[in-house]
Amino acid sequence: MHVKALKIGIKKAMLSLLAVVFFYLALYLLFPVLLSDRVSTYVSEVGVFGPILLVIFEFLSRIIPPISGAPGVILGMTTYGVRTTCVIIYLGSLGGASFNFFLANKLGKTLVEKVLRKKYSAKFYKYINSRATLFLIIGVIIGFSFIDLLAYLIGLTKMSFKKFFLLYSFSSLVPVGATYFIFKNSDMKDINNLTIWFIYVSVLSVIFAVWFEIQEHSFSEKAKIKKV
Repeated sequence: MHVKALKIGIKKAMLSLLAVVFFYLALYLLFPVLLSDRVSTYVSEVGVFGPILLVIFEFLSRIIPPISGAPGVILGMTTYGVRTTCVIIYLGSLGGASFNFFLANKLGKTLVEKVLRKKYSAKFYKYINSRATLFLIIGVIIGFSFIDLLAYLIGLTKMSFKKFFLLYSFSSLVPVGATYFIFKNSDMKDINNLTIWFIYVSVLSVIFAVWFEIQEHSFSEKAKIKKV
């Protein structure tokens, strides 16, 4: 069980390392634009609507898989600072995940199978169904990269929307609060500090992926024993 999880962990770690390298290179090219006078002028002109637009962007990044929320977070960090960006992340992710849950809850397996593919949605649903609360809390706290898809799966369970919303609302205070306290004194206009933030998120996502695989494998083994 642990050998399989270790292999998955190594694979995820390698992918995360490549992602960090790509992130750093992309950030290196993008940074002059983010700190340019043009961006500063635009931010001043939009005023209070700037953070609102970033919340909308964060929301859309949660419900449309190809869109990454990272650019919005980076723009927020460099423009509005860590505290405001944490609020943006909290509101955008809460809204997006709740929307995904609601869609899955109302439209059912057809939608989820299109997002995750039938093979994976059926496989993951079987063992998430009985422990939806646990997976939601752990997923929100450390599974940054997977919570959007997890929200779809949990939407197929018997969990009510009210319970999902409350659990997500309180659980997400942990990662958002941790981000604030870790980076509140960091100069997020420094490319190195932004890269450290990305590494922090990536490491936690790898830990969640390994834990998730261990849970799935353990469930599968118990199911085989019961059949015997």
